[in-house]
Amino acid sequence: MATYQCKQCGKQFSLSVKAKDCQFCGGSQLTFKGRQSAGANFMLNATSSSPQRKNTQRSAIAQNPTPVYSTKAGRPTQAEVAVLPARPREFSFQKKKAWSSPVSANFWEVFDFVQIGGIFLFLLLVLGGFAGGLYWLANLKFDTKEFQKVAINNDLKSPQKWMVSPGASIRSNNLDHPHSSTKTEHFSLLKNEQFKDVDVSNEVAIANPSADLSVGIATRVNGEKNQNFYYLRIQPDGSFAMGKHSSDAWDDKLAWRKNSAIAPDGKVNRLRIVSKDNLIMGFVNDKKVGSFEDSDYFSGKVALISHQDKGSNSMVNFSNVLIKEREISSSSNAQMKPSFQEAIKQHYQNLENSQEHKSFNFVHNVEIFDQNILKESDDNAQVKVGLRYSLKNGETICESRVINLVFNPKANRWDVKKSENIRPEPTCKL
Repeated sequence: MATYQCKQCGKQFSLSVKAKDCQFCGGSQLTFKGRQSAGANFMLNATSSSPQRKNTQRSAIAQNPTPVYSTKAGRPTQAEVAVLPARPREFSFQKKKAWSSPVSANFWEVFDFVQIGGIFLFLLLVLGGFAGGLYWLANLKFDTKEFQKVAINNDLKSPQKWMVSPGASIRSNNLDHPHSSTKTEHFSLLKNEQFKDVDVSNEVAIANPSADLSVGIATRVNGEKNQNFYYLRIQPDGSFAMGKHSSDAWDDKLAWRKNSAIAPDGKVNRLRIVSKDNLIMGFVNDKKVGSFEDSDYFSGKVALISHQDKGSNSMVNFSNVLIKEREISSSSNAQMKPSFQEAIKQHYQNLENSQEHKSFNFVHNVEIFDQNILKESDDNAQVKVGLRYSLKNGETICESRVINLVFNPKANRWDVKKSENIRPEPTCKL
């Protein structure tokens, strides 16, 4: 602590900071007298042992009990004692957790590591479960185990059930489609069977195949001229195509591409096409080659097809036709709609037994020998049918009619709303 003496009043005083003026008279001329330890009196200079000086200091304190001291900043400060200058505070920041716990930090560091690992593992399990669910749904979507009900098994033994194109023939449980060097196409239709969800397969071989010859299967065939259907076709070079046909136009959903599952050069291949809801799947030799989705055609017939624009004389041979329908499990709450044929047969059976329709008094039996779906939705349909009447006198006559049907959800049946005869009358050999 420094000791100062004022030249004006002669008084001495001690400060821990540099003095600018006298604390007693305000004089600005000061003389530096030396330093004393910090434990001495901060107010007065205690180094002097002179009684006179002590009395002088006591007198000065009595006159000025609260002396005013000057600091470096020049701001006067009143105090009874001189205080050491404050040191600047030093702050240290320590990272703390958002929560507090009496458990040691080391434990929480381990806990943090385990917690992060647990979250990461949980996310992996969630993502893995989501991916597994998608995989399961995809497999369920393409599952064909429900197609167990055999509807047709090698039905080429019954040629009368098929409507073959000119030049084609059925012999020895085989269907032959001959092709010449000019443009030729064959369309052999299974006449009286309608299918919605169906699994159709057959074996096909080609003798002397040309490069642009294509053979395949058509499913859900419908329309007045059977122009609407889904198809799977293959060519002798080992390529295939899948798509939708309408109004005499091929719409390839899967354009021509090669696949190793196809045996080339006209060798025997087993073709298979599955219609399941709005999904169409194609298989060759028990291997899936492609699929696509479409909802335009709800149901229809089955046909075996072949097409050639130009080339050599080729012979296509179809055999071992197998048709299986989808069976809904008993645990399913979904109720299958009855077919149009059931509704039409029931309608004409009711007419036959009705006394109000005297025109049916001579009819012994009514048979549907041909059917084409013209329009179809969930609650309305328009169907063209060929009807064969067996008369009580032994004669047989046929007619074609366009029948409009409305679905009755309460009774779960189709009701005939309107029926219109079409001229000219067809022959019963269709």
